[in-house]
Amino acid sequence: MSANYAPPGLAYSAQVGRQMTVITINFAFSGMAAPLVALLLWSARRRHFKLATYWVALLCALLLFVASFLNGPDMYWGPVYHRPIPLAFDVVIGAINFLLPWLADLNVTLRLLIFYPLKRTSFRTLAAVFGLPLAIKLARFAMIVWYINLYTEVERGAHHGDREAQAKLANVPGPVYAEFALQILDNLWGSGILIYRLRSFLFNHYSVVGEASTVGGANRHRFLTIQSKLKNALHVAVLSCILPVGSCIALAVTSAQKNFDALNSVDAVHYGICTVNILIAQLLPMLYHPEHSSFDPQTRFIKTKNLSTSPGSSRSGRTPQADEADMHVLTTLDPVEELDLPSQTRQEDLELQQSRDTAPSLRKNSEHSHKSLLGTMQYGQTFNKSNLSESSFPRHPAAAHGTSSSTQL
Repeated sequence: MSANYAPPGLAYSAQVGRQMTVITINFAFSGMAAPLVALLLWSARRRHFKLATYWVALLCALLLFVASFLNGPDMYWGPVYHRPIPLAFDVVIGAINFLLPWLADLNVTLRLLIFYPLKRTSFRTLAAVFGLPLAIKLARFAMIVWYINLYTEVERGAHHGDREAQAKLANVPGPVYAEFALQILDNLWGSGILIYRLRSFLFNHYSVVGEASTVGGANRHRFLTIQSKLKNALHVAVLSCILPVGSCIALAVTSAQKNFDALNSVDAVHYGICTVNILIAQLLPMLYHPEHSSFDPQTRFIKTKNLSTSPGSSRSGRTPQADEADMHVLTTLDPVEELDLPSQTRQEDLELQQSRDTAPSLRKNSEHSHKSLLGTMQYGQTFNKSNLSESSFPRHPAAAHGTSSSTQL
């Protein structure tokens, strides 16, 4: 038996029980990670792999799947087989536990590009919206690097027989508390702006455009569908803000109690929730509506002159002509693209794309032929008038004297 481990007994049984708790939690989240990876791979067939947040979500899901089977490996390779676990596994586990929430919050920040496209937003607005999240993420990344170095030193001491090395992590240092605080601020900032913009876009703009009661039939149904999807995106954004912030607060409270075993369990729950947040905050909006999930150069809602109005007013100086133009854009969106029907085959997509490509040319040709026909008709009318006014036929003698033929008779 290795000298690094105590003989089996009550303390050993308690250690095994705590490790089993952590392993059970991680395996539970691994059960969520596998469907998440499968759904992300399935969504790639709908060209969602072009979105920036898609790759972040996929990376988070893969890291969660790996960490779920690596976390707590001393249960298998340590006390059971009486040999210390490799140091690389410990370092990878510690790094993943901090990188997963960081990547999840990065995904929240990337979703702000829905309402603040880089090409259509001023530099001052971009600095105000993205300046603080980027600064927070740089600071958090520096703290992650510092913590990984500390974790490596502690585990290296533990592998060399230092029984007090593991206890050093029980007293969570100040930078780790700062990481918790910055994580809460980062998530509240990104999710708060996203919720604010969604609410402003939904309730302010649609309260104005919704007054146009002349919209009916299929266009009205399409309008209500867009509005319903925006409401779903708003509810998902609220959930994506509450869950990680709540788990981070629980992690900070648990670490303040100096309970290292409870901290391990809560930490496993925390990074699991941060990654499951990808499922509810990124994947569902992407499946409901691709244009509400990430930065997309073809985003129509943002290309139409920033349709959302400023808060605090019903119209904010908008003219009826502008509202009518916006309503025309919203009600002329392609219904297949808006409803995102999954029953279409690839052949139907190709035929639909060909019809879209040929529609502008046909419309242009019809307009040209219509203008040519109008020009021909106008030229014919002008020619007839000139012939009637300047006819070469001889006039009646009575007409030359200003009397009618009936008078002559």
